[in-house]
Amino acid sequence: MAVLLGFFVILILITIWLYWQQSYFKRHNIPYVQTNIFLGGLSDSLLRKCGFFENVMRLYRRPEVADVPFFGFFIFQRPALVIKDPELIKRIMVKDFNSFQNRVTASYDGDPLGKYNLIFVKNPLWKRLRDKLTPFFTSGKLKKMFYIMDKVSSDLVKSVDAKMINDKVEINVRELIAAYGTDVIASVAYGLEAKTLENPNSDFRQVGRRLYTFNFIKGLGRFLQATRPELAKVIGYKRFDDEVSGFMRANINHVMTERAKTGEVRHDLIDILNELKKMDLKDNDGTPISDDVLYAQACVFFIGGFETSSSTQSFAMYELVKHQDIQERVRDEIKEMLIKHNGEITYEGVMNDTPFLQQVIIEALRLYPIVAWIDRECTDPNGYSLEPYSNFKIPYKMQLYMPAYPLHRDEKLFPNPTKFDPDRFSPENKQNMPACAFIGFGAGNRICIGERFAYVQMKTAFVKILKEYRLEPSLSTPSEIGVNSNAAVMQPDKPLLLNFVRDPLF
Repeated sequence: MAVLLGFFVILILITIWLYWQQSYFKRHNIPYVQTNIFLGGLSDSLLRKCGFFENVMRLYRRPEVADVPFFGFFIFQRPALVIKDPELIKRIMVKDFNSFQNRVTASYDGDPLGKYNLIFVKNPLWKRLRDKLTPFFTSGKLKKMFYIMDKVSSDLVKSVDAKMINDKVEINVRELIAAYGTDVIASVAYGLEAKTLENPNSDFRQVGRRLYTFNFIKGLGRFLQATRPELAKVIGYKRFDDEVSGFMRANINHVMTERAKTGEVRHDLIDILNELKKMDLKDNDGTPISDDVLYAQACVFFIGGFETSSSTQSFAMYELVKHQDIQERVRDEIKEMLIKHNGEITYEGVMNDTPFLQQVIIEALRLYPIVAWIDRECTDPNGYSLEPYSNFKIPYKMQLYMPAYPLHRDEKLFPNPTKFDPDRFSPENKQNMPACAFIGFGAGNRICIGERFAYVQMKTAFVKILKEYRLEPSLSTPSEIGVNSNAAVMQPDKPLLLNFVRDPLF
């Protein structure tokens, strides 16, 4: 009887605590959404009632928070904020970056390639790594490595040509562009030839598929790393499992060792990692760091170099097929660029003389962002005041989320938001857009370090493809395409089939 009584007392206390915790925002006079008392505001995606992107959109569009600059919600029982107002997003991500230096997303010691990569790592180690890696992405360095991208993009055209029957072929562009991205990052960053365009089952491609093939545990682990990273450790989830980690360590270590022996300088990521190896790098608690910090950067560059760019480019190709008039404008621009540069494809031509192509890519990223939202945590021990929006002070370590997907499809910011319209990002229209209404690459000091690299990679492939082919729909081309996975390019059960029709510009 005493045991039963004790059980009920504990149950009552837990219930009281849950309801007290759920009253957090009400007590602080902050607009909020009332959600599942146990799982919080992301319960619909956790219970598989909808995809994660849709869950975030549903939160954003709740009527009780329709016209507020920010609102509260819960991740399980932990209070967090969603920031809706672009001006406030700019304050948090750009102007007052020092108060929000870290991402929520993190890993732990048992997953060193996850813990120490540039996306997950915390400041001040993040800044030391970022400062060292930034030179890899300067215009001068990208110009020097452009010949490699040019070669790989030529291989891309050859692989399409090899499949042609009567000047036409149906291709799964998800796989084609993922193979291209894999070969680019292997060659440009590591000095290796993955040859994925020749062999779609190359070792590098299989690693890429493994990273973005999900089951329940991997999906839950990714979710927890982005929301409650301490719980990812409890279930033993690693961002880079032992097989992927072993593959990357072996390959990168081999190249670094050979490069150190020969003294060869390619001005690529491997050269930078060899420089990092000479530094006395320490973790934020002062403990020395193993070579895993080097392999971690190689891993995250692999992800950024093939998956995110490949996904965006696949979506852009899909929209060009749906909008032949826009495709014609891009092809006309490419033709003019080639005439200006005497028929040669150069770095300057690709980057400076194809502005409309860049607008197409940005518009694709607006409609189909890589992530549903961008996370930050308050790193100011004294908290952060939200005045004049509110007298609430964001407490130390509170999680904040900037909802990229809902923002990009908000009709108040982007009229007719589901329409694919690259002219939204023309110079004259872009200057009237709120600074952080579009956050496809992030914003502020932690903006994607590879943004310029991604543009070169994508635009080079587009120029080579559209110079030779017209993209047209096939009978298998989907009428709509979903965005409920940030691994959109890696869905083998949902091929994105388009027709490549030979139609050279010259």
